[in-house]
Amino acid sequence: MRLRLPLGCFIALLAGLACSDGSSTQNIAQSSGGSTSSGGATGMGGSNSSDGACPDLSGTWTITVHCVATLVGQQATIHQSGCSFTLDSPIATQTVSGTVSGNGTIALDVQDSSASPVQCSGNVVSNTMTLDCSIGTCNQTLTRG
Repeated sequence: MRLRLPLGCFIALLAGLACSDGSSTQNIAQSSGGSTSSGGATGMGGSNSSDGACPDLSGTWTITVHCVATLVGQQATIHQSGCSFTLDSPIATQTVSGTVSGNGTIALDVQDSSASPVQCSGNVVSNTMTLDCSIGTCNQTLTRG
């Protein structure tokens, strides 16, 4: 039997993290801490849902903190499929892809045609995403809504 998983889910499973194949992903980003139909707590900062679904990051996010001051206030749109996502960066030369685990842990890979690749890690709680990137000290915060 052959199993097909999105690359982000494969990576998450290798790391021992929960991941959804997209067919059972719940939109828990709009929840404020109630119960899901499967009995797990909801909300990206709370307990994982019982099916291990990844938080829904899709939508428009605003950069509120960044080491490059001109990026503060810019918007970035996330397109998500299961636990994997792409981010439309406000920097035209960048391609950004990432994964999110069921508990809101984020891993980003930033490829830039005019610079070295950058990796970022962070977390999402409710509508706030915090990231720390591998280019010296570049803490970033994005908010949605």
